[in-house]
Amino acid sequence: MRSHTSFAGFVAALSLACSAVAELSKPHLTNPELRNADVWWRQARDMEADLPEHSYRSDDWDNNYIPEVFLSLYYQSASFNYSIWDVETKNVYFSDCPHPNVVSRHRGSQKSWDDVFRAFSKSPVGIRAHMSNLLIIPDEALVNVAGYAPATAAVFVSQYFHLPVMIHEGFHGLDVIAFRDKVAGRYSEWSTWWSVYDKDSHVVTDYARTNQIENFAETGHWAVADMTRGLANYTTHRAQVANQLDHVRARLGAVLFPGGWPSGGACTRKVAAGPIVDKRTLARLDLAGGSHIMGGGDRGLEWAFGNRAGAGGVPIIELPEDLDWTPPEPVLLSGGGAYNLAVQGVLPGSV
Repeated sequence: MRSHTSFAGFVAALSLACSAVAELSKPHLTNPELRNADVWWRQARDMEADLPEHSYRSDDWDNNYIPEVFLSLYYQSASFNYSIWDVETKNVYFSDCPHPNVVSRHRGSQKSWDDVFRAFSKSPVGIRAHMSNLLIIPDEALVNVAGYAPATAAVFVSQYFHLPVMIHEGFHGLDVIAFRDKVAGRYSEWSTWWSVYDKDSHVVTDYARTNQIENFAETGHWAVADMTRGLANYTTHRAQVANQLDHVRARLGAVLFPGGWPSGGACTRKVAAGPIVDKRTLARLDLAGGSHIMGGGDRGLEWAFGNRAGAGGVPIIELPEDLDWTPPEPVLLSGGGAYNLAVQGVLPGSV
């Protein structure tokens, strides 16, 4: 919340925030349902074909350090022993952005580093630019969860690290940070998004009915499909969600693809990585001496300063000190079937 707000403004903001996590009353699109496995998997294949792969290079972190947001897991399976010493981290530089993404991977993950980098490189540059940290973990690490997004970070089990889930979780980061200069809190909590929602008769999927936060993320990943191939390839009912789709495209199209579609373009800004913790002491790494370290003194921590202000003329978006890292509702594997694709044997690596 913004400081120095009026009491009336505080009450209005609190009301919007509470509404954002309440179940939505509008029906979702049917005949077909977009979370139907056949439809949803066709969208996943189309995204894999349509979104270009970008070249990359990576630098290792000192394994004594870890992003603070990954000190523990939400929704962890009781049978999975999560050790921070099994989590390795790299800065990965993609060819369309001078700043790196900070990517972590548990050693037991079924995806290799190259699997992770290749898949992530195909997500829209605006998604990558608004993700501060990423963690890939083994399939057995979480209970009935494909992924979750603590603020601008994201965690994925290996078999569900593919484009629709990736873009969905990336939209949670956009929701948190892309409009910070216009609204306090998540964009999905505010009246502009609610006004757009009110103009439509439906939401895109049954999962979008969970709450307004999930509706924004679900609308977002289907808006990307609408930009690349058109929603008409998946449903004849676009008109019932047209205001939400068109709003996302109008407000975020140039953020997702700064050069337009299909060229994509290069990043125009990059969210900073989250705080770094020393695994040995659990103390935060003080980055205040960054200019000294990069100036040729102790270069042992150079990896910690991958996000260098002004690199390539691309500004860094600093994370707010009061950022809430609690994740919203996770992408569940139960229910509508769209996130149960690996169980049904249609995702690579599911057998």
